[in-house]
Amino acid sequence: DAAFAAQGVNLETFQMSQVKGYTVGGTIHIVVDNQVGFTTTPENGRSSHYASDTAKVLATPVVHVNGDDAESCVRAMDIALRFRQEWGRDLVINMICYRRFGHNEGDEPAFTQPLMYDIIKKHPTLREIYGKQLIRENVIDQKVYDDLFQERMDALQKVFEDTKKNPPKIQPFKFEGFWKGLHKGNLEEMLKPVNTKIDAKVLTDVGTRLGEVPNGFTPHPKLLKLLENRKNMAQGKEPIDWGMGELLAYGSLLSEGTSVRLTGQDCVRGTFTHRHAGLYDVKTNELYVALDHVNEDKVEFCVYDSILSEYAVLGYEYGNAISDPTFLILWEAQFGDFNNGAQIIIDQFLASGESKWQQMNGMVLLLPHGYEGQGPEHSSARMERFLQLCAHSNMQVMNLTTPAQNFHALRRQMKREFRKPMVVMSPKKLLRHPRAVSSLEELANGAFQEVIPDTLDKAKIDTLVFVSGKLYYDLLEEREKNKKDNVALVRLEQVFPFPTKQVAEVLKSYPKLKNFIWAQEEPKNMGAYQHVYFKFIDLFAKEGLKLDIRYVGRMERSSPATGSVYRHQVEQNDIIQGCFKGSQS
Repeated sequence: DAAFAAQGVNLETFQMSQVKGYTVGGTIHIVVDNQVGFTTTPENGRSSHYASDTAKVLATPVVHVNGDDAESCVRAMDIALRFRQEWGRDLVINMICYRRFGHNEGDEPAFTQPLMYDIIKKHPTLREIYGKQLIRENVIDQKVYDDLFQERMDALQKVFEDTKKNPPKIQPFKFEGFWKGLHKGNLEEMLKPVNTKIDAKVLTDVGTRLGEVPNGFTPHPKLLKLLENRKNMAQGKEPIDWGMGELLAYGSLLSEGTSVRLTGQDCVRGTFTHRHAGLYDVKTNELYVALDHVNEDKVEFCVYDSILSEYAVLGYEYGNAISDPTFLILWEAQFGDFNNGAQIIIDQFLASGESKWQQMNGMVLLLPHGYEGQGPEHSSARMERFLQLCAHSNMQVMNLTTPAQNFHALRRQMKREFRKPMVVMSPKKLLRHPRAVSSLEELANGAFQEVIPDTLDKAKIDTLVFVSGKLYYDLLEEREKNKKDNVALVRLEQVFPFPTKQVAEVLKSYPKLKNFIWAQEEPKNMGAYQHVYFKFIDLFAKEGLKLDIRYVGRMERSSPATGSVYRHQVEQNDIIQGCFKGSQS
């Protein structure tokens, strides 16, 4: 009762219940109203009269029932089931009852509810109440009543004794049903290369479809250029941008028989107007989704704008991901910063569900991230929090720099014979950056690169800068402007699992290396630095490299970013200059 009334996720769930993409044909909610929330009395636990009053937001029917009346409880459930089957809507059963021993058997509820628990102490149990009713109605006699009770107590005692003698062993997850053919992945497997290639003709066909609309459909005039560009990209006449590369990843999977589900706030168009997975007819407001028609008789492409919720929506998608690994399931935050509204799902389910309950999932989180002067609430997806949750082989954390990298990372999710969550620090500025593009060939015949090395002459390099994400392009521009050909810029695309082998190969390839820099936009106590520092230190020791790590980035902060665009520009320039300070070309 206390949780149903006070936890906001319940209201979020009600608001989702009739929204396209989230309705499940009705849910039966059972509120066990114990008339106390741990030690908190109802008048302090809610403002409404009943705990179930949350349901009134949708005029959802509520059946109030006395928990001491067993047959009424059965009747309430019968009503709920029949209502759901008939109308496909939610119904709430509010069962008024009590906790005989307080919050748990070791608690003393009389400390805080002495009068109520004095009554409860003298109150007969439900077994006694219902037993007397059945005897009074001549359904059973006292002997049957006593024998039934003793029989159940003996059975429970036997189970208890047997369990002590033979403690149960954890049963391994059975890969059956949708999970057949998959297995539990380990760290070694997560670092193995995966073939994500696809015939270029498939990409051309999908891309061409993305650039076309049906006869009689009138797209917004401003989107005509987008459609033309898509067709040119599909033909290899123009490089592929981020939005097109992402849609081609989905289309390629659909063509191979893999269904895709993408949800989140504004995700059909994309927060930054980059995706346009669906187009609206300006005359009829009808939605046209081109990917709906790729292999449509065998697979589904589901893209839905969600309600303005993170907690409930991500929880819903997590449920999808643990239930059906044949779908690529993605959730996109409006800004990456907003994933903190779903922190409970991330901490208690996404990151630890496999360890706690053997519940595997291949969920993908797309979290727009990057410091562009938009302030402390629109700059950071809090990569550091995800890295703090990383252990063994529980998930992947990415900060990607090209459409091809995103394309192959998404395809890799479904090409492996296991499922692991993938958290992507997706871009904002790079969505339209002229250099953050890829060729059709890189998509068709490329592969995911955990580390992208530099292409400068290695014999000239004395300073190596490891960087992750869009800061790379700022550093690249500065290096080219000042002709600093002694400074190599290496991109760490996969932050976890840390690609030790590939990083070691890069480090050992520079014979004159003297200086090592880790550069990031985030403050020193945020971003990847606190995580990768120890990875690099361990690697230097293992490989016998006499290197120290010089940090270049914002100093430690309590807030991710400044609220002043001018201050942001000064800080950003200091980071860029700091990577080349003291470096002689």
